[in-house]
Amino acid sequence: MKEKIVEEIYNILNKEVEPTDIIVEKPKDRKLGDYSIPCFSLAKKLRKNPNIIAEEISKKLSLKSEVLNGYLNVFIDKNSFTKELLEKISIEKENYGSNKSGEGKTIVIDAGHGGKDPGAVGCLGDIEKDMNLKTAKALKNELKSKGYDVVMTRKSDKFISLNDRVNYAISKHGII
Repeated sequence: MKEKIVEEIYNILNKEVEPTDIIVEKPKDRKLGDYSIPCFSLAKKLRKNPNIIAEEISKKLSLKSEVLNGYLNVFIDKNSFTKELLEKISIEKENYGSNKSGEGKTIVIDAGHGGKDPGAVGCLGDIEKDMNLKTAKALKNELKSKGYDVVMTRKSDKFISLNDRVNYAISKHGII
């Protein structure tokens, strides 16, 4: 939602500022709205009073908004937001929330330890090699959903020397 607000304000301001100049934050007092946009840094760039900038944006913004002391407070219609979100999820299905920012990039994950090398043992009896492997597999799934090609130095409870893990990683030309 923040990105959508930034994009709309960016267009309302005729691209006179950079999207990174538009700060969208959560107000401390929820009665002030769901999001708050301080217009003080925009005032410097646009050479206008922050209240005037907030008023100009508020008049053109598609979302309900109020101006207060240099802030543009935005209110989200929860029912509309929920409906849009559910429609998007039903269309995208298992791809919802994923992006392909990692396409064409390889990442090598080294879970370390394994086999005869258990690593440390936690106070509750957790064995480091097992925890590392579980974490590495979860990270692999997360990275794959972003389009990365992911290779792991080990996929099971097998000992692989540090030297062999390093050589394997180098051979895959990936980010380690």
